[in-house]
Amino acid sequence: MEKEETKEQPPKEQHHTEHAEKSEKTFTLGYWDIRGLAQPLVCLLEFTKTPYTRIRYDGHDRANVLNEVRNNLPMDFPNLPYLKVDDVMISESQAIAYAIVEHSCCSHLMGKDET
Repeated sequence: MEKEETKEQPPKEQHHTEHAEKSEKTFTLGYWDIRGLAQPLVCLLEFTKTPYTRIRYDGHDRANVLNEVRNNLPMDFPNLPYLKVDDVMISESQAIAYAIVEHSCCSHLMGKDET
């Protein structure tokens, strides 16, 4: 079900590919090694059956990890959590949720405009 790889030091990668045939896009979700703000996003990725890779950052060395993330991610406002979809990166949890639904086949989750 999950593949775990260790990156250089802080982040741990977990690949969730049981739904790989559904999407051609590459989704990567990065957050601390806790549930926190990323858990609803993980639930949404699982519910929409979107294959993704989860990168977990160690929270024991928070200041150094944040500096590394902010200096190495190619974003205007790098922060955790972030979602990378192919070459596009997003760093606000509500915007990430919107992007997950937008890129999945579950647009009905966005609701309808009654007008």
